[in-house]
Amino acid sequence: MTDAGQVSDPVQSQFGWHVIRLEETRESTAPAFEQVAGQLQQRLLMRTFDETIANLMAGVQVDIPDPALAAAVQAQTEGAEVDAEAAEEAAQ
Repeated sequence: MTDAGQVSDPVQSQFGWHVIRLEETRESTAPAFEQVAGQLQQRLLMRTFDETIANLMAGVQVDIPDPALAAAVQAQTEGAEVDAEAAEEAAQ
């Protein structure tokens, strides 16, 4: 959508189905580096941390004998992977 008044096709989100109408467009400028330096540093730190942990865990088999705990860890791991993918797409 590029012009005010345009309406999207239906889109689905975690909250249901939506139709989006573009009300207006505005020109904006990128923030100054000083304004986002902390966020960039934090993002780089987290990415480095995640990569380091992934490298350390590569090839390591973790056995969790408690089925409930194993299921909770699996669900958390899958959720983290989805969150990481979404964050990566948003960053691009």
